[in-house]
Amino acid sequence: MNFAKRMLAMVLAVLMVVTIAGCAGSKKTDNDVATLGDRSVSGELYTRFMMDAYTLADTYKDDPAANVLDTTVEGIPAAEWILKTARDDISRYLVTQEKFDETGMELSKEDREYVDAYAENMLEAYGTLFKAGGVDLEAMKSYYDYNVKSMALFDYYYAEGGEKEVPVEEIKNEVRKAYNLTKLMIFDKALITVDADGTLIEPTQEEIESAEAKARSYYDRAIAGEDFEDLIIEWELEYFGEDGIDHVHEEGGSHDLVTDVGSTSVPVAYSSVMDNAPYGEPQFIEDADVYYVAVRYDIGSSYTVFESYRSTMLLAMCSEDYRAMSDEWIAAADIVINDAALKNYPLENIAGIMAEATNSLAK
Repeated sequence: MNFAKRMLAMVLAVLMVVTIAGCAGSKKTDNDVATLGDRSVSGELYTRFMMDAYTLADTYKDDPAANVLDTTVEGIPAAEWILKTARDDISRYLVTQEKFDETGMELSKEDREYVDAYAENMLEAYGTLFKAGGVDLEAMKSYYDYNVKSMALFDYYYAEGGEKEVPVEEIKNEVRKAYNLTKLMIFDKALITVDADGTLIEPTQEEIESAEAKARSYYDRAIAGEDFEDLIIEWELEYFGEDGIDHVHEEGGSHDLVTDVGSTSVPVAYSSVMDNAPYGEPQFIEDADVYYVAVRYDIGSSYTVFESYRSTMLLAMCSEDYRAMSDEWIAAADIVINDAALKNYPLENIAGIMAEATNSLAK
């Protein structure tokens, strides 16, 4: 089962959407903060959970300008919210580990090697932060091992062939609602120039008309039925030359532009037209300084593009159901929380470490 690379690429999404984290294969010690049968969560992993919870609280706190522990999250005092979230993660870890084993799934040798290497890289990159909190390499390995397993279990239920499989057409429809696939050519009305004094020189009417004529010539050819991909290649060669092209035309998708529907990352003049343009129909768009000639495509019909967004969309669609299902597992499980051990890892210590790290990054 070689899915570690894909799963770890989604770790941030998992933390934001599902809020799951944990460890695997822990041996029981007096330092354990929670147990379920032979499974346990160490204090080091609990610390890692609190770091995640603190980061989430800082992101979602009700007063963005306040210190984390001085405000609320979802109307709850932040300290209470963080501790509850970390404690929930402990229980979620235990039952998810149990369910993973019950399915009969296993991580391959390649998966484990990749997880170990990933943990080492993350500890090297953020070692000061994690070591200050007592999170060692073994805890980091366990943490990412679990992230992979939890996503594998998610796929077990919701991906193709799963017990709660989501039909691919439903996923495609959600991708269509969220993302837009277009291809375009851009024609500057005139190159931006300044005089010797640095004053902007406005383009002449003749320059603007010339740019529009060039753009319309490509648009007319597209309307007449010429292959739009071929037109883009011709446009690139005309405007940039062979040396100015940084991709291989033989590779599919080299001219694809995928944007969020309603995104502010692209000009409004472009998105307002292309977010709703009929598939396959060339569009001519004028903006303040440029002309666009573009075509919108069905992102659900583009195998390569759709597959690159499929897992992320499936997670967004099913994460709440997955969490509710794991809550049912927790309710039915005989989880023992070691409150005495939890007190050995006060939130105030973690808050100080996280605040110091944030301040150092801001400098």
